[in-house]
Formats: sequence, structure tokens, C-alpha cells
Amino acid sequence: MIKQYIAPIFRPETSIASIASGLAKMEEIATNFEKLGYEVDRRTFDDADESGSEGSGSGSESESD
Repeated sequence: MIKQYIAPIFRPETSIASIASGLAKMEEIATNFEKLGYEVDRRTFDDADESGSEGSGSGSESESD
């Protein structure tokens, strides 16, 4: 049962991993996962809107006739 259901979770051929980390650790983490056999895709995201107001959907907009 463990070999059938649990073990595949940890195999690169049968699983997908997603990790969020600081930029300082990105290369180290990516290198270690590549050594384990995972295909690594590195992505960074900008904090363009730190206030969180964009797209907040507050409902304060009104339609004019």
C-alpha cells in the first residue's frame, strides 16, 4: 500500500513540487531539486502593488447613465 500510494508522491517522475522562497535561497533550492531529478522552472514575481488595492473588488464603483 505504501509503495503504491505514498512513495509516488516523492518521485520526480510522478509528482510536481511548488516552492516559494526568498531570492537568496532560490539557486540553492533549485540546484538541490535538480539533483533529485526534478525539472526546475525558476520564476520571480514583482511587488508592483504592495497596497493590495488593485483588483480588490471593493464594489465602490458606480455606473453612470
